[in-house]
Amino acid sequence: MPRRAVKPEGGQGLPENAVAKAESITDLKWIMAEGVNPDGSLKPAVIRALCVKAGLIYNELAREMGCTGPYIHAVIDRRKRSIRIENAIALRLRLEPARIWGRSPQPVGRHE
Repeated sequence: MPRRAVKPEGGQGLPENAVAKAESITDLKWIMAEGVNPDGSLKPAVIRALCVKAGLIYNELAREMGCTGPYIHAVIDRRKRSIRIENAIALRLRLEPARIWGRSPQPVGRHE
């Protein structure tokens, strides 16, 4: 006769909230330490980690900005350049655009 699987009770085997939080902060610190370019800008992996931490959903941002999700990815990967998108990402991450993108602050103008 086959054995019945034991149903774990709620939260069994999961780390305590404080431990999980400490591990996530440690991971974020490690990513940040390795994720700064020589010019002071952040590498795409760090920007993505900060977006996840902030709960930023690329498709929602894309809808608000009138572009596509892949375009947001291209800006983060620095394959495309859009000061408007860069500023929007920085605003949602609550960081200065110059800190993320390694440039002096620029207002959004007619030409991106």
